Amino acid sequence: SIVALLGDTAAGKTSYLWVLSELLRRPVNGVFIRQALGDSDEQMNKAAGELFDKGRFNATPPTDANVRNYAWELAAGDRGSTIVAFHDAAGEVWNKFAGLTRTAYDRFYRYLDLVGSVMFAIDGAHVAAVLEAEARRGIVAPQSRTALTHEIGIVDAVSRRIRARGERVPAAVLITKADVLWDLPEWAVFREDSGADDDTIDRTARELLLKSGRTGLVRALDETFAPVRYFAISAFGRDMSEPLNIEDLRPVRVADPLLSLLGNVVTRM
Repeated sequence: SIVALLGDTAAGKTSYLWVLSELLRRPVNGVFIRQALGDSDEQMNKAAGELFDKGRFNATPPTDANVRNYAWELAAGDRGSTIVAFHDAAGEVWNKFAGLTRTAYDRFYRYLDLVGSVMFAIDGAHVAAVLEAEARRGIVAPQSRTALTHEIGIVDAVSRRIRARGERVPAAVLITKADVLWDLPEWAVFREDSGADDDTIDRTARELLLKSGRTGLVRALDETFAPVRYFAISAFGRDMSEPLNIEDLRPVRVADPLLSLLGNVVTRM
């Protein structure tokens, strides 16, 4: 089961993958990493090292569309084991997907041909910026408008390949960096201690996207994938503007999207 992780530049895809892979070193609802395939751990550790050396991740280079791949064999209790592979392509690659040649990006295309489910990352910081601008009746920053345009473009480009296969695949939509939102009373359900169940998170996250001007994106996701579930996650559980120490990380709902997709993959199999 190949899981494609899609999203615009700086949406938090690499941060999410790193934290997720670390959490799965031990069982999460009976699911854990049995073994890494190839040099997945080495690649991930190299990427994560940048975070603590420089205080941030470097942007994934567009050239990594053919080389930065991660794959793990997951043990899944009574369901046996499954191979989950992520292709951490840069946002620029997804944005220019329609113009990529099969010759230059053959490995990338072969990966997409095998996609069985999708994770779609949406930068929560841009979502929050739109809400803030609307609350004060101000102007939305160009970067946040551009992110929205890119998100729809990515879904449109990938959906053409999926529809050509004559099937619909499940998708988990991730609002990343949810910690920038959860101090607002309307979105407090995203906090780890809110007691909100999965259906409440799903409904509230979808509502948040609609309120942030993403009606077209939500519609495109619903038309392309099935089923679609919405999540609000925080890889670090804290503001990245402060100095980051590994002992201070408090991931919130990071494993939920993958667990949801694994359930759908097992059902479809």
